[in-house]
Amino acid sequence: MPVTIKDLAKLAGVSAATVSLVLSGKSEGRVGEQRRRDILDLADKHGYRLNVAARGLSKGQTYRIAVCVEGTLAEHAIIGNFSLYERLGLLARKIGDKGYSITLVQTDTTRPVEEICRELSAAAADGF
Repeated sequence: MPVTIKDLAKLAGVSAATVSLVLSGKSEGRVGEQRRRDILDLADKHGYRLNVAARGLSKGQTYRIAVCVEGTLAEHAIIGNFSLYERLGLLARKIGDKGYSITLVQTDTTRPVEEICRELSAAAADGF
């Protein structure tokens, strides 16, 4: 089961609000440097992962980036020495490290631009 802010707070002997301040980078002048490091070390040790859905709700963002692929994925199976799936995996990991996820959107460029734009808008992503 994933570790939560409340779990980290209990382990660190502080409030959930203090942990939240540290993890959001808003602790300067509010939380001592040693306590901040202790909380970050605990988060790392216990594999804390940000709840992207909760953060998105509070900030009005999806924290999702849409990756547009023209045609079908099968058409792009091999690109150079890497498969598309390997490249998407690398991209997903890098984006995930920043707290985002990816959504694949297949597009058909023979369709009118307005239709493609509507489809992309429906993907509910913060960027493409």
